[in-house]
Amino acid sequence: MGSFSTSAVRLGALAAFKSAVDAGSLNQAANLLFLSQSALSQQIRALETGLGVELLRRTSRGIEPTPEGSAFYDYCCQVLEQTVAVERQIHTLREGSTEVWLGIETVLGEHLLPPALVAFRKANRDAGIRLSIDHTHEIVDAVRQGSVHLGIVPDQEDDPHLRWTHLHDEPLVVICHPDHPFARAGEVDVEQFGSFPYVARETWTKCRQLSTRALATIGVDYDELDIVVEMKTFAGKKSAVMANMGYSLAPWCGVWREVSDGSLVEVPIRGHRLAYPVFLVERASCRLPGLQGVLHAFLLGRNWEDVSHLSNGTSDSSSDITLAEGCPS
Repeated sequence: MGSFSTSAVRLGALAAFKSAVDAGSLNQAANLLFLSQSALSQQIRALETGLGVELLRRTSRGIEPTPEGSAFYDYCCQVLEQTVAVERQIHTLREGSTEVWLGIETVLGEHLLPPALVAFRKANRDAGIRLSIDHTHEIVDAVRQGSVHLGIVPDQEDDPHLRWTHLHDEPLVVICHPDHPFARAGEVDVEQFGSFPYVARETWTKCRQLSTRALATIGVDYDELDIVVEMKTFAGKKSAVMANMGYSLAPWCGVWREVSDGSLVEVPIRGHRLAYPVFLVERASCRLPGLQGVLHAFLLGRNWEDVSHLSNGTSDSSSDITLAEGCPS
């Protein structure tokens, strides 16, 4: 393999190659980059000459990467993502850190975080916060790549490049329609979980995974539940339960309003309380200047249980709460 320089000019060539692979067409990629096709082709040929390998080959449908091109494509993605992250960090330092990018998992972002952001903005009126609400793996990837400064997610991963700090244990509660047998009984036994239709999230969702682990801690096999429907979204699951399609397990922050207005009933599990952990995730090697550090300290110092809607009884006695497997106590 030939020598390869990672100069600023090369970064443009990396972007050109990535665009060509993404588009599957040199002409389409050139249009997206506002280049002529010949100029784009010259940049890719220069890469191939420097590497000493062929990166792209023509097919009946356009172009596709060679095996070497596929490996180089992954490298391009990493370099370009890190370039954006470094530029953003430099901009933050130069401008005095007046803006912070915060990523948070969907249910937590829509239900748990808003009161905290209101409190933070009252204390930091000039603060600019850009909020990204997405699935857990997307938020973790964004932190890893530097696209967001901090992330708030349920669960944690074994990654030495990331630092995880426990923020809060979010109660998991049984919810049902007011006419459901569980509501009329006033509580549910563990043995009853498989006896009635259950409204679930889709298998790939973090909500489903956390519920599976939490139920396992009290001896309930998720696969033995009578799953009547699998919903793609948390809002869809709530709507199905409110339509009395079945009962479900849900984070308290996402259902307290419906419980308060009577459209849902929260039913205690006899002898058990369930919860899952919420973590603040950041890059282990990253120093957080200015506003980023202020938000970091605020999130770590906040009493997440001391919120009016977290009043289902879990905050005054945490000794009998069972956390999802592998989570800190």
